[in-house]
Amino acid sequence: MVSCWFFAMGANQLQTASDYDLRYRYLRMQGKTTTTDFVHLDSVFITNRNPNAILQMQQKVIDYEQALQRQAELIEQQERIKGEQVQLKKRLHQ
Repeated sequence: MVSCWFFAMGANQLQTASDYDLRYRYLRMQGKTTTTDFVHLDSVFITNRNPNAILQMQQKVIDYEQALQRQAELIEQQERIKGEQVQLKKRLHQ
């Protein structure tokens, strides 16, 4: 019985940590933080917990983070290509 209680407490703490992580990532994605944002998040996660809204929010955050990662990869690739162009131009003029 005691081990079940500890398991439930651990699961609850993991859920809380996961919720806070998603809330932070969502606010970072928004790029701004207003009182309205906090009220909305408290409503979705605490007051009127809405699993569907949480899943949608999670997918939006994942899509945003993947887009940022892809953008960073493209910028890095562009810089590498520019560097190669400079090297090729130097070889042509030698």
